[in-house]
Amino acid sequence: AGCSEQQRKLGLENQQRLEKALALENQVYTAEFMAKIAQHLTQQQEITAEMRRTLVNWLIEIHFKFECHRHLSLYLSVKLVDLFLANNEVTSRRFQNVGVSAFRLACMREKKFYPNIFDFSYITNHSSSQEQIIGMQDKIFGQFKDNLEHPNPATYLDRFLKAAKLNFTKSSDNAYSKDNSIALYFIDTAMLDATLVTTCPSLIAAAAIMCTLRVLGRSDWNKHLDYYTTYRRETVAKLADELIANGRASTPSAIKHKYTSQRLGGKGDQVGADGKSLDNGCLHVLADYYGRL
Repeated sequence: AGCSEQQRKLGLENQQRLEKALALENQVYTAEFMAKIAQHLTQQQEITAEMRRTLVNWLIEIHFKFECHRHLSLYLSVKLVDLFLANNEVTSRRFQNVGVSAFRLACMREKKFYPNIFDFSYITNHSSSQEQIIGMQDKIFGQFKDNLEHPNPATYLDRFLKAAKLNFTKSSDNAYSKDNSIALYFIDTAMLDATLVTTCPSLIAAAAIMCTLRVLGRSDWNKHLDYYTTYRRETVAKLADELIANGRASTPSAIKHKYTSQRLGGKGDQVGADGKSLDNGCLHVLADYYGRL
């Protein structure tokens, strides 16, 4: 009631996209697929979980520095790295090349952002030449081109934010709302954790929503989330507890820089009428929540 015809049509289209993404996810995340990607580190001689965490932290940093306004490219690049590790042995010397090449491929897939190839080499301090990046990118594409259209947590986030009655809009300067920023913070936290590589993207997005609701002091689940995510509260809560524990344990450098920025819910240098820091940015809100636990 009260919705215009255009709003109803848009809502139907969004729901159809959500259902299509969930159906594709179910087709992709088979027992065989998860068993294979779970080996992303066990077969490696030189790459460890801590090295992967360092690389993902770096990918979060360069995604932010390049001012990519969508997170599909970030989460796709992480998935491509994990897929490549699961199917190829990688030396520590070439690990960053895998990461930067996966990120460039993800950016090209998004078709909204085309950094110069020189810039990609530059951000590695030229440890990866332009030729090496293009060569690795072609290798990743050749092996995993069918995976480029698979859903990732960003695919679901807007729809789940709406179901939770959280603010998912952006300002005119492409700054994310605080609600959206907190949810993205928890998805980034999930990306850093090598043990979550087999976790379905929709579950990661749902858990990020639950974490956000908890941080904001609201009921952490509702019937709309039951319906749109297709998960029951008890399923989501287990992962949400883990993400909150991980976030509380440490704040990697890229996360701190990203979520104290104006673009991602930060209030860094802003002051109120009394001349005092507002201290209500994304990380301040999270720190206050962690302090109450």
